[in-house]
Amino acid sequence: MQEESKETRVSVFIPRDLLLSRQMARAAVTAAQQFQGDIDFCAGAIRIDAKSTVMATVFLEVCRGRKVEIVIKGADAERVIRHMTKVFAQSVMFDS
Repeated sequence: MQEESKETRVSVFIPRDLLLSRQMARAAVTAAQQFQGDIDFCAGAIRIDAKSTVMATVFLEVCRGRKVEIVIKGADAERVIRHMTKVFAQSVMFDS
């Protein structure tokens, strides 16, 4: 019997600035596509596949100025968290 992978969650802030949020969204989707685990962006009851370029980009742009959760399921969860938090942190540094 295979053991199910647990979900790992981390909250990140989406910049309010439209240009920054678009740049961050593209960087986050590109980063998510590099990992093997399942990665989703969540806000409330909405859960979007982070590897889906169009859906994830639109979702992150709509969530400007709010926190969203990144939910990771897979063996590389810790690496995903480290990488994705860096992507989001760089955007927030420039958001006023």
